[in-house]
Amino acid sequence: MENTRRSFLKKVSAAGIGAAGLAMAGNAGATTTAAEPQKKKTAGKDDGKLRFGFIGTGSRCHEHINNVLAIPGNKIVAICDIQQGPIDSTLKHIAKFNVPAPKVYKGGEREFENMLNNEEFDCVIIASPWEWHVPMSVAAMKAGVPYVGVEVSAANTLEECWDLVNVSEATGSHLNIMENVCYRRDCMAALNMVRQGLFGEILHGGCGYEHDLREVKFNDGTHYTMYRAVVIFVWVRRLSPRLNGVRTIPYIVMAISIRLTVSDR
Repeated sequence: MENTRRSFLKKVSAAGIGAAGLAMAGNAGATTTAAEPQKKKTAGKDDGKLRFGFIGTGSRCHEHINNVLAIPGNKIVAICDIQQGPIDSTLKHIAKFNVPAPKVYKGGEREFENMLNNEEFDCVIIASPWEWHVPMSVAAMKAGVPYVGVEVSAANTLEECWDLVNVSEATGSHLNIMENVCYRRDCMAALNMVRQGLFGEILHGGCGYEHDLREVKFNDGTHYTMYRAVVIFVWVRRLSPRLNGVRTIPYIVMAISIRLTVSDR
């Protein structure tokens, strides 16, 4: 069999290799196998500026906005959230850059679908709660968004992983799982060394989530900073009782797969 990304993933899932939490998904074949034809959209259709949309307007969104608006010419077309507080905070943050205010979509949990259907984007960035990452990514790709960025963890089951792969391949949309660890200087240096052949042919790699989370999971949350309280205490501790295994899979799997050049095929 040709050694492609898809064949590799199929071999891994068939052999039962992977994180414990992903094993709950069952048969990987019961996934999304088709998607609506992508509505082709030209980047910077009218004025050459790249058009961005954001789903989820919390503190993580603000970091992405900083990066997007640091590049002259980029513009934020629309933002979406179910809560007015984060929306107001994000609008104030965008105003600091002296750029036009984006259109706001708010209300129900499926309001993001209205945003995707009504607006045209070159890129949509998803920084919502974990359980919404897959349905929002799938919706964005099916809506014809050429580039979709999703925060980690992108998926919580093996079936959801296949949904992302299948829809991306069916629509032609590029899905980027925004794992910053993969692009650290030390990680990029290791990748460069692999590509230069300094280690010979890489046949095996070991990885792990090397964080001691005992203080996080067995703590009342009263002495964290705001960021750690929200991101680590709320999400990690809330999901741990009902989801077994390591939930931040991209930290460990993506970094090692890039070095094995799995993601290049």
